[in-house]
This record gives sequence, C-alpha cells and structure tokens, in this order.
Amino acid sequence: MRLMIKPLYFLYFALVSIALFVGKAAGAQTIAEGMTGDCVWTLTGSGSNLTLTVRGEGEMANYVSYRSNGVEIKDLPSPPWWSLKDSIKVVDIEEGVTHVGSCAFKDFTRLESVKISSSVVTIANEAFLSCTSLTGIDFSASSSLEVIGESAFSGCSTKLASVTIPASVIAIGESAFSGCKNLSELTFAAP
Repeated sequence: MRLMIKPLYFLYFALVSIALFVGKAAGAQTIAEGMTGDCVWTLTGSGSNLTLTVRGEGEMANYVSYRSNGVEIKDLPSPPWWSLKDSIKVVDIEEGVTHVGSCAFKDFTRLESVKISSSVVTIANEAFLSCTSLTGIDFSASSSLEVIGESAFSGCSTKLASVTIPASVIAIGESAFSGCKNLSELTFAAP
C-alpha cells in the first residue's frame, strides 16, 4: 500500500514547521502546540508569561467549558490549552483564522490582551467570558468581523475600559459586554 500525502497538507505543515523554527531562532520557547478545528495553536514564552497564537486557514473549534464547583465535567471537551490558562497573558488570532471558538478562552483570568486579525468573521458565544484581567482588544483596522456572539466578552469587569467595534460588525449578541463594570467607552468605528 502506498502512502500518499496531499501536496496542500505537506505545504501547510512545512510552512508551520518553518514558522516554528523561525520563532525558536528568535528566542521564543514553544511550550505546546496542536490543532483546533482547521487551525494550529502554539503556546510560546516561559513561566507565567505565555502567548497563545492561533494560525491557519478556517475556523477554530468550538468548546464547552462547563464546570461544577470548579470541577470539569469530563464528557464535554475543553480547550486543549486549558491547563495553562493561568499563564496565558496574550492571545494572537492571526490572519487566515475566520472563527474564534465558543468558550475558547473562557475564565482566562490572567489574559491581558487579545489581537484579532482582519480575517476573523465571528467571535462565538462566551469566547472571552470572564477574562477579568483583559485590558485591551485589538481589532485589525481592516477587520471583516461581522458577529460578536452572546456573552463574548461578558464579565471582563476589572480592567477593560474601552473597546472600538469594527465598522464591519452587523450583529452583537445579548450580554456581549455585560458585567464589564469599568467599560466606560464603547465606540463604533466609522465605515
């Protein structure tokens, strides 16, 4: 039996390998990596100062992170990076990713900043729910974002003071920014 590798997959993984090699050469230490839906995720950094980068073409997976008194319900999938959530300070959703998965970063209480590339069209329900240390959401100036899901940024209560919604947004889900007690400025970018 002959093993055939589709040229597109080979090229994709070759490019990812090169990108990881360049990152290592630049001093970034890769802690963990894997797949999330159609995309690749990588954790870099050290100690309690990690950056989670999602790259690829297509959608991140959706997750369910139901907890009962802090205990994970084992039959429901959680994000693969969940065990390191208390060390992740930066999330970078790179160009090519079109969907940020539900509950992907829910309860990441030490997450400080999020960068969303122009290719992202949807941020799913509860994607960044209860990220209480979040100080900034950086949407690309040429954003294609259309939907911010229900409770997507709800409970980012202590440090998030202002958000500029891209002009491309056509729907904001219920309670998308509820419980953001220090959010004093919500601006809608001009088209």
